[in-house]
Amino acid sequence: MRPQQLSPAVQITLDNNRQVINVAIVIAILSKGVAEKLLPQARKAIIYGLLGVVIGYGVFAYDVYKVMNDPATRQQLNVMSEQMNGISFDDMLREMGIDPGTP
Repeated sequence: MRPQQLSPAVQITLDNNRQVINVAIVIAILSKGVAEKLLPQARKAIIYGLLGVVIGYGVFAYDVYKVMNDPATRQQLNVMSEQMNGISFDDMLREMGIDPGTP
């Protein structure tokens, strides 16, 4: 089975989404100004932004767990890493002094 790779355009889009979430939260907080309360739209922006951050970290944690514990996923990552970087993911971990173990 051929490992699926994210295109550079998808990676840029994901990075931009993170930046948009951060900007939405900051602008929502700054929109309060001297008013006593946040506008309902600002409150929604903060909630949705925080939800996006939590979901993003959740997906990241799941991916790390899956890579470290699923042999098929680890093998796909090793193949992709060798194609892109010339070195496997396991070898990168070893160079950093981390024992990759066996999933």
